[in-house]
Amino acid sequence: MRVKSMLAACASAAALVIALPGISAAQAQNIDVPPQPLPGALAELSAETGLQVLAPSELVSGRSSTSAAGQMTPLQALGTILSGTGLDYRTSDGGSVIVVPGSARASQLSNGNEELIGEDIIVTTRRFEENLQDVPGSVVAITGEELERSNIDSIDDYVLRLPNVNYIEGGSPDTYQISIRGLSNFVGASGSGPVNGIYVDEVILNPTGTNFGLDPRLFDLDRVEVAYGPQGTTFGRGAIGGAINFVTRKPSPDFAAEVTVEAGSRPDASASGFINGAILDDGLLSARASFYADLSDGFIETPNLSEDQGLDTQDFGARIALRSQATDALTLDLSASYELNRYVDSNLIIADNFETDGPLIYPNNFGGSFEVSKFLTTLRADYDVGIGSIISTTSFSASKSEGVGDGDVSQRDALVSFASQETSSIGQEIRFVSDDLDTGFLGSFRVIAGGNVSWNKNENASTLTTGSDPLILFLSGGTTGVNTSASEQTIFNAAIFGDLTWEPTSGLEIGAGVRFNYDDVEFTRFAGSSTFNVAALLPAATPLNLQDSYTGISPKLSLRYEWTDDFSTYLLLSTGYRSGGFNAGPVPDDRRSFDEEYAVNYEGGFKSTWLDGRLRVNASAFAIFYDDIQVFASIPTPTTPISLIENAAEARSIGGELSVQAEPVDGLFLAVDYGLTNAEFVSFPNSSLNPSDLSGQTLTNAPEHTLSIVGEYNYPVLSGTADLFLRGEYSYTSDYFNSIDDPQNDRSFGDRNIVNLRLGVRAEDYELELFAENLFNEVYQTGDSSGIAANFFGEPRLGEVGESRRFGIRGTLRF
Repeated sequence: MRVKSMLAACASAAALVIALPGISAAQAQNIDVPPQPLPGALAELSAETGLQVLAPSELVSGRSSTSAAGQMTPLQALGTILSGTGLDYRTSDGGSVIVVPGSARASQLSNGNEELIGEDIIVTTRRFEENLQDVPGSVVAITGEELERSNIDSIDDYVLRLPNVNYIEGGSPDTYQISIRGLSNFVGASGSGPVNGIYVDEVILNPTGTNFGLDPRLFDLDRVEVAYGPQGTTFGRGAIGGAINFVTRKPSPDFAAEVTVEAGSRPDASASGFINGAILDDGLLSARASFYADLSDGFIETPNLSEDQGLDTQDFGARIALRSQATDALTLDLSASYELNRYVDSNLIIADNFETDGPLIYPNNFGGSFEVSKFLTTLRADYDVGIGSIISTTSFSASKSEGVGDGDVSQRDALVSFASQETSSIGQEIRFVSDDLDTGFLGSFRVIAGGNVSWNKNENASTLTTGSDPLILFLSGGTTGVNTSASEQTIFNAAIFGDLTWEPTSGLEIGAGVRFNYDDVEFTRFAGSSTFNVAALLPAATPLNLQDSYTGISPKLSLRYEWTDDFSTYLLLSTGYRSGGFNAGPVPDDRRSFDEEYAVNYEGGFKSTWLDGRLRVNASAFAIFYDDIQVFASIPTPTTPISLIENAAEARSIGGELSVQAEPVDGLFLAVDYGLTNAEFVSFPNSSLNPSDLSGQTLTNAPEHTLSIVGEYNYPVLSGTADLFLRGEYSYTSDYFNSIDDPQNDRSFGDRNIVNLRLGVRAEDYELELFAENLFNEVYQTGDSSGIAANFFGEPRLGEVGESRRFGIRGTLRF
């Protein structure tokens, strides 16, 4: 294997050996290694700390380091220096540290706690790289290594690991309402920004607030970052509940490759992998190509159809990334990704059957088929100007969904629906991020300043045709009919922002930031057609054109104090702003538009490390207060409900997050993440819903309790060259509302308890795992698709269901 030959080369004259013994790698000390060429940084770190580093010259030459400064252990400093280089390290039994390619790092889970609890997780939630423990705010990060160990590759998986995060499916497997701290993205609005921003490499996927296409496949990721509370100052428009940022792995000059294959009991199969290496020498050009492919026969029975279709899926995706470091000052990153997802039928069952142990049955009489494609390309330039970096990010994204399905969502031959949705977005951001600037008696400063513009479009088109159902034929005078509609919304957004972090004295950090947003929103509904004889059933859409502009300011203040090297506390005041917009549906003219929404988040917490790094405990408490909160309402009518956005008077969400990671004994890793949220309307006396006074009503998609527990034990085998591991994962979500207009709680979702087990062997060059996911076959609801059938025909209410139990085997080879 290449890794083994590389390690052998480390012992030769081609290797760079740095050794000064006598200092423990676990002992914190004052370290100051400025950014510079990587070989020099490693030599300086060794001179300061005595850490013995074995670094092959073929790996470290031509690379630049990140600054490591402050009180930290030598291993923490080494991890910081190597961050962003594509390299990693592994410890040896003799106490030395070996620099290796990032993909080739051995797990070594039984050899030391640093690997288990992630001694240094670098995040960018404040738009610069820093240790997770240094962020004055609630942030949860799941590393790429942890994603792979838990087989997390979709929204259904990662949400179950995050405290105070939940989701509701929106009628199809590609549409989701994400909630953070009890605040959800809403469908039905035109022009409003996202409640929770979903990003890939800081590029937003839902700039118009749509819930479509928010499930990027989690492949070849460096980490997932979740920043809680309003993030408008940092991330942009909306993001009142929080932001989820998926960070992809970047190319490096070193050759590395990996392939993973999996077979499951559905039956289903998948494959994924990557290849990485230099195209031109001396850092001029490196490339990384990654892919995934999934095939599944589904888990739902379809007895009313001619053949068993059961949510069959075919998912494919690929990403190509290029990196050029022609000079020490300039780094260019270009990436492009494409995903194609196909699925047959839906994951709908009768809602009353969610508490049964019987088979999952799709009751509709018509088998639908859908196709979703997504494309994202980004160009990022990072230019070091001596006192900081100028960073430019240019992005283009597009997605398209089209398909045919059962329009009446029932066993009747009443309606067939043809629908398509297309989104596109162009964005440009330029920002300056300074280094830590030491001014002497005034302390040190870090400054961020920049601006961005984006243009975003969302297009929708649908066609409904009637079938041979006797009731439909009776209402239409014995003839069939067709109803068509189409609409388009565009949003131009511009913003300027700034952030200042001041450390007047050692241990004390004061932060202040602000963003000014401008949104120009336009909505157009085109003339539709309808050949139904009963126009009241599905009237033709009338033309409509609306336009307005909105401005908003989102300030932020923070205070952090580091009492010791391992314990800090913080206070945070952050604000959120979301533009107003328009209701697209057939609503009265006086309900056509809705106003801006504002939120203020008060938060405090602590971050700590104990027992020489074997225990990490982070906790936060928050209170978020809303004015004019935008609420998605569904007003019943004799036919289909009228959906609209209206402004509630006041709402609030209070709660907290707790995260614990521990290694009580060598080889045993435990992680607990708990979230508590109480989100309700403080005052909403004039709602258009029934009852009209919703004061005190719980917000939708806001479970009170979320809990995730992960445990893994590793035992060295094969003369210490591999680890035998046993891993268990448990997640709990308490029940929650799907609709605020149902005080009888008839449309609430029950709690869910999911258990996964994994058993396998893990080595540097391979991994083999047996798994059982949803071990106890928990049946739980993830969405509600009541529509015209339940309201007009009196058919049973249907709902989406989460994935059933699955067994399988997974293997990985690394080269």
